[in-house]
Amino acid sequence: LSIDTGVVDTNWTPMPDGTVYGFQFQAPYTFMYGNFAKVAGVHRLGFAVLTHGLPQVAITEPAPGEDHWEQSVATLVFEAQAQADTGLSVTQVVYSANGVTLGAATVEPYTMVWTPVPEGQYTVTAVAYDQSGLSGAPSAPVNISVTPLAAAGDFDGDGKADPALLVINPDTGASEWYVWCSGAGYARVGPRLPGEDLSVPLAGDIDGDGKADPVLWWTEPDGGAWKNVWYLWRSSMGYAPMGPVILGAAGLYPLMADFDGDGKADPGIYKTDGVYNIWRAWQSGAGYADTGDVRLGAWIDGMALAADFDGDGRADPAIFTENNWYVWLSGSGYEMIGPRHLPAPDGGLPLAADFDGDGFADPAIYVPAGSGYSSGWYAWLSSAGYARRGPFNYTAP
Repeated sequence: LSIDTGVVDTNWTPMPDGTVYGFQFQAPYTFMYGNFAKVAGVHRLGFAVLTHGLPQVAITEPAPGEDHWEQSVATLVFEAQAQADTGLSVTQVVYSANGVTLGAATVEPYTMVWTPVPEGQYTVTAVAYDQSGLSGAPSAPVNISVTPLAAAGDFDGDGKADPALLVINPDTGASEWYVWCSGAGYARVGPRLPGEDLSVPLAGDIDGDGKADPVLWWTEPDGGAWKNVWYLWRSSMGYAPMGPVILGAAGLYPLMADFDGDGKADPGIYKTDGVYNIWRAWQSGAGYADTGDVRLGAWIDGMALAADFDGDGRADPAIFTENNWYVWLSGSGYEMIGPRHLPAPDGGLPLAADFDGDGFADPAIYVPAGSGYSSGWYAWLSSAGYARRGPFNYTAP
C-alpha cells in the first residue's frame, strides 16, 4: 500500500478484522499482509491516519534561565527531560551550541558530555526526536561562558605579585599557565607547565625561596567521600612536578597561603556546615600537621580565599560576596573586619596578593572577557589607601 494524505505528520495503521498490527511512520508506509492469507475467510484491511503532537524537551542540568560561568573547565555535562506524545517514545535528544551540533543521547536522563570545551560564550539548546523521525521545538536555552581561571603570586621574586591565568588548551584538554611578571614590566610568560583538566590554579611560595610556585588542586572520589589532590611545581627545583599530594577530605574552595608564618605556603581548604565558616590547613612549620576544623563566624555565602591583609606574616582567611569583603585578621586574634564594600563590575573572580610590594595583601578581582562588564584585572592597593586601579587587560591568547 502506498498512500499520500498530504499531511506531514502521518502514521497509518493496518487493521485486519479490527486488530491493530502496527504503525508505520515513513512513506510509502509499507505493511506486509501475506501471512494472514493462509487463514480462510474474508479479511478487511483498513488503515487510519493519525496525527500526533511533537516531542518536547527541557534541559535540566545546567539549569536554564540563568547565566552560567564556568572557570576554564574542560568538560561540561548536560541532562534533559523529554516526552513524546501518547503511544510514541523519544528516540534521541540532540544538543547544540551556537547552532552547531554537539552530540546526542538516547537514554534518560539524556546525558551528553562536551569535552574539551573551548573558552567562549555559548547558547546551548536541545531538540527531542520520536520514532517517526519528527522533532519538536528547541528547549529553553542555557547560556554558558567558559573563562580562564586566575591566580596571583610573586612568581619572579621581585616582592610584587604577578597576575596569572590558567587556560584550557582546546586541542589537548590540558591546562596551561600564563604569567605577567611585574619585574619585567608585566611582560607575558607562557604557556608553561601543562597540567590536568578540571583543576583550580593557586600560587604560593611552598619552598620558601621568595618565588611563588604554581599549584593545581582538584578533588577525586575516595570511597563514599571526596579527597583533596594537589600538584606542585617548585621554583627551587626547576619547576619539577611534585604530586599527587593527598591531604584530607575535600572542601568547597582550596587555599594556598602561609598560615603559620614560617615563610612557606600551607595548603588549606574552606567548607561550611551551613551554620559556620570552616577553615582547615596543613601547616608546613609543623610537618604539615592538620589544624582540624577552625570555625570563624556565621556562614557567609561567598567565595573563600586567604592572604596576609594585616602584614603580620600570617595569612588571614577572607570571604568575597557581591563585591563585599569579610576578613578575619590573624594579628587581631582573627577578629572579623567587614563587610568592606569595594565597588567593581559584577562577575569577577576574587584574588588577594601584595601587588604594590608594601607587605600587605591587596584585594583584587579578575573579570573575564564577554561578561558584559569591563573585563580585566582590578586591584585595591593598600599603599594608596585601597584606591582602585584597573582594569588592566592581561589576557591569554
